[in-house]
Amino acid sequence: MKQRLGIAATLLTNPSIVILDEPTNELDPAGQREVREVIPRLAEEGHAVLLASHLLNEIEQISNRIAIIRKGKLIQQGNVNDLLRGGSFIEVVVADTDREAALRTLRSLSFVKTVGTEDAALQVIAPDDSGQAFNRSLVENGLFAFGITAGRHSREELFLDLTEDNTPEVATA
Repeated sequence: MKQRLGIAATLLTNPSIVILDEPTNELDPAGQREVREVIPRLAEEGHAVLLASHLLNEIEQISNRIAIIRKGKLIQQGNVNDLLRGGSFIEVVVADTDREAALRTLRSLSFVKTVGTEDAALQVIAPDDSGQAFNRSLVENGLFAFGITAGRHSREELFLDLTEDNTPEVATA
């Protein structure tokens, strides 16, 4: 009830900007749904709404734009769907003995951004409709794929990729 009262008290003042930090925290499922319905309505009414949350599924449901901040710095922003689409890849499975040749072949294609390996498959970042071109190029090089399928990283994997800081901390005295 404290969470609901806090949101209600804020809205009574008709603010031009509403800042919410984990607004569904500690709410029951009915309260969570109410808050998820109120936030887009506020935006439709002309309020600027800034929502801070680690609940990625919830953000996807109620937001149309997203900003990801790491250590106080903006690292990514944009349309939620565009950012989530950035996690798509095409998975290509070839025989283990053909993997290196397939890597070279796929990397040589001008529209391929990157090619990496994940378990027994190659993960290729390229336009979503590239599967046919991959297949043709592999066959032209005497390679045959067991499978070529579209894949997508989870929201959590995307978030972690963007926010993990792999730079070493340097201590000074």
